[in-house]
Amino acid sequence: MRFNNPWLEGGGGPAYYDVDTPVFVFGEFRIFKQFDRCYLHTFKNVAITQRCAPDKEGVKRWASGDFSEVMDYRVEKLIKETP
Repeated sequence: MRFNNPWLEGGGGPAYYDVDTPVFVFGEFRIFKQFDRCYLHTFKNVAITQRCAPDKEGVKRWASGDFSEVMDYRVEKLIKETP
């Protein structure tokens, strides 16, 4: 599966991420293991964050509209702006 990389504006990185089978799915949210200790969290066709472990509870909160524990403001912005 291919997901757009929204962090290109910061300079560098791939235009998209290619990942295989998700380790967790909740609605249109998915978590993929990219490599050792790196998990790509996605919404629809956009990568929204990378974490050192799958944040299943975070995904459930984001799906319900709760962004109170999100440290990166871009997560909420990306979810709300993705058509």
